[in-house]
Amino acid sequence: ILPSVFLLTWWFNPRDGTVTRTVPIQQEGRLSFTPPSDRESTREDWVLVIDQSQADYPPPGQRPTL
Repeated sequence: ILPSVFLLTWWFNPRDGTVTRTVPIQQEGRLSFTPPSDRESTREDWVLVIDQSQADYPPPGQRPTL
């Protein structure tokens, strides 16, 4: 559990390096996530990245700007 009310979630596709951001979600109770698969294959890999919304982290795979 992250110390934040709102969470940012990102789906990272390790096959091609693309990242898909979802809308901020409120952290309450049990959360369920479904990967953005374009077909019904169990052989697709996805990585779910969960960040605190107020931390303003860059998308996965990108370095923060200084």
